Parts: sequence; structure tokens; C-alpha cells
Amino acid sequence: MTARRTLSGEAGFYALTPTCERFDVIAEPVTKLPDTHLARRIVVFDKDDLNRLIPPPSDPKPDARTMTFLIEETLRQAANFPTVIIRDDWLLGVVAVQQVQLFLYQLVVESNKPAPPTGPKQWSFKLTPYQRRVLESLPAAAPNEQSVRAAREATFAAFFRDAPPIAQHNGIPWPSYLEESVRTYLMKNNVPLPSPAAAI
Repeated sequence: MTARRTLSGEAGFYALTPTCERFDVIAEPVTKLPDTHLARRIVVFDKDDLNRLIPPPSDPKPDARTMTFLIEETLRQAANFPTVIIRDDWLLGVVAVQQVQLFLYQLVVESNKPAPPTGPKQWSFKLTPYQRRVLESLPAAAPNEQSVRAAREATFAAFFRDAPPIAQHNGIPWPSYLEESVRTYLMKNNVPLPSPAAAI
């Protein structure tokens, strides 16, 4: 068995048995139970009736700051693509595309809140059928120019199609100045982004 400590700053550990069962152990002081973030529990044994101290589950709404960061960071990182070309570093290009795809995933998951929390391996469960089709359809880039360019084009087309409506629905101002600056810079470097019209 292997074990690591700790879990998210809590007292406890997670372990993997020799036959690959995984379990997590978390210990909380009784005084901290009313403020615990682990509010969804199935009581197995509670001789002191401590479960009465656990607050009701609370599912947070979409966080505007998180979504703003994901949108702005996607645009900011888009401006790095000329570096891939100058250095002829298509592995860097692969990572850049993967990062934008991850940002897009995180953006749609955040926009789907409030939703019950799920385990770290429940990736597709957090998506609507449409979102899952979109994200599953994005090509994985291989470390060569043709593949990276194609994956980049498809990924940013999905971003410019789906991210603005998410921002609008959540009352988040679209960073038009940032987008225009990045578009202008990339156009000068002959690596333009898909136009919003082309992305629809």
C-alpha cells in the first residue's frame, strides 16, 4: 500500500492498496464541523450524534471572477502562438492547444453551476450533452505544424462560438479590447484567430 498526506490541507491521507482500491481518510475536529466544506455525507456510525452539526449542502453559483479569468487568460495565451512558430517548437504548440481546451472545459463547467460537487474523475458528467459533443469533437494536437494549426483553429472556433454567450448569460463584460489587441497582433504575425462570424 502507498499513502500520501494530506488532503486539501485537512488532517488525513489517501491510500492505494496493492490491488488498486483507493480510499481517502479525513479527520476534522468537532469544533470545525459546523463550518465543514464536506457537507454531503452518508452516516455509517455516529454514537455522539455529530451529524447534527453538519451544515446543509450548499452548491455555489457560477463565479464571475473565475469565468472572467478563464476568458481573459485564453485570449492572453493566444498571443503566445508566434513563439511556437519562431522556435519551431510544436510540442509547445501541443501544450498551448491543450491549455486552451482545458480553459474552455473549465469555463463551461463553471457556467453549469449550481451543481452538486463530483469526484475528480467525473469529467463528462459535469457537461451538458451539447458541451460534451463540442469538447469531444476538438482534435488532439500532435507535435507537428499541420496538426497544431488545425487543432488550434478548431479550438478557438469553439471558444469564440460558445464563450461570449456564457459571458453574456452571466452578466460578464466581454473583454473586447483585449480580444481586438490579440487579433491585431496575431494578424500581423500571419497566424490569425478565427473570426467570430466564422466560429458561429
